Amino acid sequence: MAKTPKGTIRELQTEFGHDFSRFNREFVDNLKSETPVRSGTARRGWTNKYTGNIGKSSKYPLASNRVPYIGVLEEGSSRQAPQGIIDPAFNKTRKPQ
Repeated sequence: MAKTPKGTIRELQTEFGHDFSRFNREFVDNLKSETPVRSGTARRGWTNKYTGNIGKSSKYPLASNRVPYIGVLEEGSSRQAPQGIIDPAFNKTRKPQ
């Protein structure tokens, strides 16, 4: 246990970082499972971008997908995912199992 305020903050940041890392891994898994499949390219395109940097930036990239048509799928163009991908994946991730 930390004996100084700075030590306590470091411990909290570390613990939050571990928790958030687990959340983000599950989020990326859910992004993949929510992504419509024709060839599997869009589903395989998801990558985890979380680096564990807590408190060092105002923006934390969580995931990325460079497949050119991922935006069209996110807009609900597929019958397999008419609600898009990101919101359903996020909602699935934040709900307790």
